[in-house]
Amino acid sequence: MACLSACRLAISPVSVTPSSFAPVYISPSLASERILPETTIAIRYQPEVIPARVAPALFTVSGDRSGLHAGVTTVSDDHMTILFKPTLPFSLAESVTVHFDGGPLGVDARVLLSVDTKFSIIAARPAAPTAATVSTDQSTPTAATPAVHMQSPYATVTESVPFISITHYLPTLDTESIFLMPSSSSVTNTAYLLILDGAGELQYYRALPTGHVYGNFMPQGNGHLTYFEGTLTSAGGGAGLYREMDSAYRLVRTYEAGNGYKADAHELLVLPDGHALLTIYDTEISDMSEYGGRPDARFIDSLIQELDTSGNVILQWRASDHVPMTQTYEALNGALVDPYHGNSIDVLPDGNLLLSFRHLSQMIKVDRHSGAVIWRMGGKNSDFNFTNDSGFSYQHHATWLANGHLSVFDNGNQHAPPTSRAVEYEVDQTNMLVTRTWQFARTPSIFGAFMGNVLMLPDGGHFIGWGGPVPAASLVSHDGLLQLDLQVMTPGDQVYRWYKAPFTSTPDTSPVLVIQSTDAISTTMRFSWNGATEVGTYRIDASQDGIHWAPVQLQPRQGFETSTVISRTAGQTCFYRVVAISKVSMQELKSSNSVHVKCA
Repeated sequence: MACLSACRLAISPVSVTPSSFAPVYISPSLASERILPETTIAIRYQPEVIPARVAPALFTVSGDRSGLHAGVTTVSDDHMTILFKPTLPFSLAESVTVHFDGGPLGVDARVLLSVDTKFSIIAARPAAPTAATVSTDQSTPTAATPAVHMQSPYATVTESVPFISITHYLPTLDTESIFLMPSSSSVTNTAYLLILDGAGELQYYRALPTGHVYGNFMPQGNGHLTYFEGTLTSAGGGAGLYREMDSAYRLVRTYEAGNGYKADAHELLVLPDGHALLTIYDTEISDMSEYGGRPDARFIDSLIQELDTSGNVILQWRASDHVPMTQTYEALNGALVDPYHGNSIDVLPDGNLLLSFRHLSQMIKVDRHSGAVIWRMGGKNSDFNFTNDSGFSYQHHATWLANGHLSVFDNGNQHAPPTSRAVEYEVDQTNMLVTRTWQFARTPSIFGAFMGNVLMLPDGGHFIGWGGPVPAASLVSHDGLLQLDLQVMTPGDQVYRWYKAPFTSTPDTSPVLVIQSTDAISTTMRFSWNGATEVGTYRIDASQDGIHWAPVQLQPRQGFETSTVISRTAGQTCFYRVVAISKVSMQELKSSNSVHVKCA
């Protein structure tokens, strides 16, 4: 277990001569252990690289069991990272040596210095993760409860929909959408993608197929939506991938971890340049005897990867390479050892990374080019002092705000008594001081022992997800006025994070029309368009033959589902449909299915 108690130094940028450059990043780094057989070799230099000058012949890669390895080379779209992908995976329990010739491969004939490195492949693969009845951030299983059938309150929705309790309504209309994924394998056995409008009214729902676990449904900066799909491990980490939907709810891309790993459910960030940052939980069988633990413990390491637009891993950062696991607040002598538990990533204004580790009660700033630790905040061996605050504990969702402050959901597991809060800090990175500028705790208090997040909104307000076990969220003004409370009321459901952001959609599906009742006098109908945000009015059309249509009524949209009553006369038409009308352009958007009723 090398480098768990004494950690390696990261490579720093070096210019040997004005025109020759040493690498700033190598992966796997020298003497790395526990590397998976599918790993790709990555070498980054600060000057840009000319892709046409990079060829496989520049690499000599050899395993002491598998021999020489052929492979393909490429240069990432960052124009600095050279990648060598072996044609065949390495063998288990072997040592791998790598030599890269270097040469005048950089722009303006800049010379890239040669590289020699060596790493070890893991001796045995850990057992495949098995599903567990836990949340995406809970460390102990929940007891199974009898299944609950939820009947939809909407005539146009045939599936069950979780019930959301709403209190403290906003005094003014709020058009921003609220995103959440309530899920529970122990009660309903169903996970849902849900979007509410700013007042808490259902806007979009999708019941996901059983057989997987899902999490972290969120809006990304590119206007798309992503969610995790995979298997949940016994420590609350996931093993799977992320799916991305466009604004019409069409699946357009998947994000998968590289180098043989599976993505974890805690974080995916899609960046403006198309790169992605994600978390990984690497579970291994490890001898923890030197820490008073078991020789066959399941050790969980936290990894961060950055993927380029082609899915290449151009940065891989492993917590155990940089932080001794003795700095955890978790026990190291159990059957399961989870000393780090990474749960969020943010990109700072200077381009570097802010990582949050729950079981360290610490945030770490990482150089995005080299992987070096720049500073550590909170927990043991902190580089900062808190001036007017005791600090955060077992925190989630650390984000750097536009005003230069740091926002944190402080779960507060180690506070006395345990209490959760949203908190904002001013960070002085010169004098290494942290000053609290704002905080909010619910009254009566909510202790979110796990999960949770906080968003700062453009108007200075905050949207807070209180974690678990209570799947609740609050919208508060900057001066602490409670404006909206929401809670998923289905027993057993949990929400990892709640999001609130603008979102518009014209789905590629169609409105749905249902006839509730009809007689010789009138027809009562209900209609909706799942996920549509731009509908202002529905036009009801009628037809005698289902081909030639005539408008008979306009009905303003009433929420997720709209209802109306159509008067009928003898000999009137036998077919109906509704047409969605844009609230902005007043143009037709899409027509529903047509429904035949008995002619009057």
